[in-house]
Amino acid sequence: YIDGVKPREMTFHQVVIEWFETIKKPRIKKEGTLNNYRGVINKHILPYFPEQKLCRAIRRADLQSCVDQLKGMNANTITLAMSIIKRSMEYAMSEGAIQRNPSEALIRPLAGDSVEKDAFTDEQVARLFKAANNHPNGILIYVLYYFGLRIGEAVGLRWGDFDWERNMIHVERQVELSHKKADAISDLK
Repeated sequence: YIDGVKPREMTFHQVVIEWFETIKKPRIKKEGTLNNYRGVINKHILPYFPEQKLCRAIRRADLQSCVDQLKGMNANTITLAMSIIKRSMEYAMSEGAIQRNPSEALIRPLAGDSVEKDAFTDEQVARLFKAANNHPNGILIYVLYYFGLRIGEAVGLRWGDFDWERNMIHVERQVELSHKKADAISDLK
């Protein structure tokens, strides 16, 4: 006990989940961002630690091993994972579960090289358009291909976005697509 206050007994899992649910999640406005956080927590952070491990038993070396496993991954994934770990540990301190923050001196692993994407071959384009011609939403494939839009941008188009006189499209919104719903219209980034 420090100053007669018993430390709060929380597992690492409880800390991360409680921080996410009470602090971070209410401040996230976009479904895609929410899914990014959930994905990193569920795929890269929580599985690394036993469910019963108390937060106060987590050492800096444990956290460093967790982030080191991300070496070679996308830079955004690494940044998000490190942020989640650091903010969760700050939350644990504020809740009295730990006395000092073991994430303070974490070293960021190297991100992987960005993968260069190959353009479709003429044969692939022909197969794509053949499939589009036989699909009820095939026009979307043409819009994505010819205008280079992301799917959320294409789905967010309205008739007023087409400037027929100047042969232009004004992309001003996107639809936040998720497995639950596809109706959250938002401004472009």
